[in-house]
Amino acid sequence: MKRIVTMLLAVLLLVSLGVTVFAGNGDGSGGGKDKPLTLASSTLADGSTDVPTDLSVTLTFTKNVVNFTVKDNNMACFRLMDSAGNAVPVSVLMGDDQVDPDCKRIIGIQASGLMPGEAYTLVIGGNLQSKSGVSLGNDISIHFTTAGAPAAETPVPTETPKPVETPKPTETPKPVETPKPTETAKPTDTPKPTETPKPTSTPNPTATPKPTETPKPTEAPVETAQTSGGTPIGIAVLGGVAVVALAAALVIRAKKSKQ
Repeated sequence: MKRIVTMLLAVLLLVSLGVTVFAGNGDGSGGGKDKPLTLASSTLADGSTDVPTDLSVTLTFTKNVVNFTVKDNNMACFRLMDSAGNAVPVSVLMGDDQVDPDCKRIIGIQASGLMPGEAYTLVIGGNLQSKSGVSLGNDISIHFTTAGAPAAETPVPTETPKPVETPKPTETPKPVETPKPTETAKPTDTPKPTETPKPTSTPNPTATPKPTETPKPTEAPVETAQTSGGTPIGIAVLGGVAVVALAAALVIRAKKSKQ
């Protein structure tokens, strides 16, 4: 009886060892190098709409892609682009397959604060590798649009065009006046010498009138003439001479007074 029990235990042990070797194929990669690495599933389907602006995606692959031998390489194989081709920061989440073997084929992608109503593309690089050294080969793109209406662009105020100014008519240039020749200054007239005033003629002192010469009485002829009336003629002649002499003296005196 004991011999039978021992044989059964040995068979069970051999069977359990064979199953373990067949299931893991000895490398823990889930199939070996002869199997390709592909994306088995994604919580974000290509062409999705109304995706939350706080993105969270779970990607499941067919082989171990989180092992420490390929982790650094695979962390850099994910990028998120907006509709203008600008890169958007994303977080790549990987578990530890040594602690939790169930997470070895799972990678999480997260991004927050995406624009509403914006088109995005999640790209998985073709250089993603499995623990067994098999690469994804080609890029895989997942296109989606976030929920909400796109932000309205603030219209740029249009500047009111300034009215076109009517060009002013070109003024006809005035002819340049020929400068007049500078007049030669006239020589200063030499002042005429001041005429020496003629000395005022000193009035001649009144000439003392010469004494009128008393006419000498005409000598009467010896013989006294007799007038017809009996008056002697000599007396008559003397009286006439005296009158003439007096008149001449008065005339001469008047002339001297006027000078």
